[in-house]
Amino acid sequence: INKKGKTEKKEEIRTHVSLAASGSKIPADIVALIEKDFTADTDLVSLFIAYSEIYDEKAFHEKYTTDYCLSWIPLGGYCKINGMIDESLDPDSMKEGNPKPWEYRAKPIWQRIVVITGGVIFNFLLAGIVFAMMAWFNGLPDVDKYKDYKLGTQIASVLPDSPAEKAGLKSGDKIISINNHNVNEWRELVEIIQTSPEKPITIEWQRNGESMKTDITPRRSKVQTLDGTMEVGQIGIGPSPLPEFVREASLGEAVVWGFGNMAFMTGYMLKSIKQMIVGEASFKESMGGPVAIFRMAGEVKQQQGWEGIWNFMALLSISLAVFNLFPIPALDGGHLVFLIIEGIIRRPLSVKVKLYTQQIGMALLLTFIAYVIFNDITRWTSSM
Repeated sequence: INKKGKTEKKEEIRTHVSLAASGSKIPADIVALIEKDFTADTDLVSLFIAYSEIYDEKAFHEKYTTDYCLSWIPLGGYCKINGMIDESLDPDSMKEGNPKPWEYRAKPIWQRIVVITGGVIFNFLLAGIVFAMMAWFNGLPDVDKYKDYKLGTQIASVLPDSPAEKAGLKSGDKIISINNHNVNEWRELVEIIQTSPEKPITIEWQRNGESMKTDITPRRSKVQTLDGTMEVGQIGIGPSPLPEFVREASLGEAVVWGFGNMAFMTGYMLKSIKQMIVGEASFKESMGGPVAIFRMAGEVKQQQGWEGIWNFMALLSISLAVFNLFPIPALDGGHLVFLIIEGIIRRPLSVKVKLYTQQIGMALLLTFIAYVIFNDITRWTSSM
């Protein structure tokens, strides 16, 4: 019985439905009230009556409605859709035979696809909205000013035990030439250094008006780029931070930028996953679970404040969306694969097939979760 129904009528409805289950007739006004409460037709109401569980409100909600929960401990929740064979392995949902009209599996495939991708879609929407709101309140990067800005060649930082430190370079030094070629922008010296891994180069710099010169051999290092992993030369120096050039953004510009950034970050994450699969990036170093997320959230809050937390939340939402689309049973992507297969073969897969694949999927998922948590803890303890 719908909780929005009239309280004074509930006991009367239960009584009449109990009688109906034993063959008695329900008055027309009670049938009308049931139809209104269930937003159903008389055929569906008669089905409820035939199953004779409508008299018990708790049993009705457990049996015939979608169950969901939001909780602080543990953080998160769940959604158990009636008539859906999922990781809960609900016995009623696993019964063979024709599905009941109110069950998930009785709905057209396109409707089930909309339902099963709903969480993923809203993960993407949340990220786009957060990025858009941040752009609206904080403004957008002024691209024209960044294009005109020339970043000089003064060194702001030198990594410990790097080729630059061993050669005597210090913070505040200004590089004036590499291989007797004058450099005026940071971009120029980076290009020369990166294209010279393990090849000696001659660097000349100034310190307090005095010129110094020496040979340095850049280390060969792997760096992540938008196009994949690249091997480049590095000597361990960093430039001064870029100034912030920001302009005001209209709501329309903010929305376009927000969802564009969401699409860009999604593509970047997919490329990162591809790099892990083909071995271009370390799986152990690239993956993070709840422990890593907790640590990163604390670091972001400390370094960037609440603005950083909002940005981190948007990135986490995209990560959850991408992960949930993996074609693994027990994840939304696995359910989506089932629906696509059923659409192609034009018949539902057997309960046994779904049951076995769900069990395999849950085993893989739990193993993966255990590995990621273990990896988080080992990285955390090794950094202490």
